[in-house]
Amino acid sequence: MKYWNELDNSIFLSKTFSRPIETKKIALFSLRIENDQPCIGMGFDIPGLPNFLPEKWKNKGYNMCRIGITCNEIKNLKILNIPAH
Repeated sequence: MKYWNELDNSIFLSKTFSRPIETKKIALFSLRIENDQPCIGMGFDIPGLPNFLPEKWKNKGYNMCRIGITCNEIKNLKILNIPAH
């Protein structure tokens, strides 16, 4: 996958960005792993702002776009090189 817009159900991204959003560079903000559930949640920032900002985002001074993804039904997960800060 080269672009975030290629994710299933990425309707919001297509409505707010007029261009494809590359998956190359992210800044991991949060990672949630629960031992009793086969899922993880990740929050991360991508460079750039949407072209079509929702009204509630305008004039807020934002300089990044934060995305959250939850992955379910995970098996055999191996995580390496998680930053400490």
